[in-house]
Amino acid sequence: MKRRLSHRWLVLCLLAGLSFLSVARALIAEAHDPFLTLPLPPRWIQMVTVTLPNGDAADVYYPHAPFPHVFVDAFPVVAVLQGAQVDKLQYGEFGRRLARHGFVVVIPNHFRSLAPGAPPALFTSRTVITNVLAQMEIEDANQDSPLYRIVDTSALALAGHSFGGVVGLFASAAVDVCVGPFVPPFLLPFCDGQYTRPAALRATAFY
Repeated sequence: MKRRLSHRWLVLCLLAGLSFLSVARALIAEAHDPFLTLPLPPRWIQMVTVTLPNGDAADVYYPHAPFPHVFVDAFPVVAVLQGAQVDKLQYGEFGRRLARHGFVVVIPNHFRSLAPGAPPALFTSRTVITNVLAQMEIEDANQDSPLYRIVDTSALALAGHSFGGVVGLFASAAVDVCVGPFVPPFLLPFCDGQYTRPAALRATAFY
């Protein structure tokens, strides 16, 4: 069973990583940083845990480049939407690999209940996306944050695994299927909370 799960994680990382490579190069090019060569050395990648405005704890994998003043607004944001009941720690290697390609990768743990009376569990939500972007704007403006001035908050990508992939599909759709007089019951787990698709959203990759 463990070998089977490891194979699935390998496939996830490879597919999502390959999908993001072309996106990374296009988005990084917009940062017009002539000093950046991808992929970045592993020693440049660090992790910090932040609290999002909705209270979620999120691990952030980011390039900690020498001379950070050279890399102002150099690294776009990737919000990773977790699979059902999959802890953020399971995506650590995935986050590091994406960060090496010039992203600030944010992986939250989002707890909510899918049924009245049910205990909260790890089920991501579309609202996670806007909270990730809001917190990255705060970190980018905070002189005491290791992310100070390096985050390009005008460029956002989504990565989603399993349940998180479905949430990401609905979150990135041009037409919001969660708005209307009647929302089919099978959509309700993916229509949690108030959500408006961010203008910064540029790319998605789901597994």
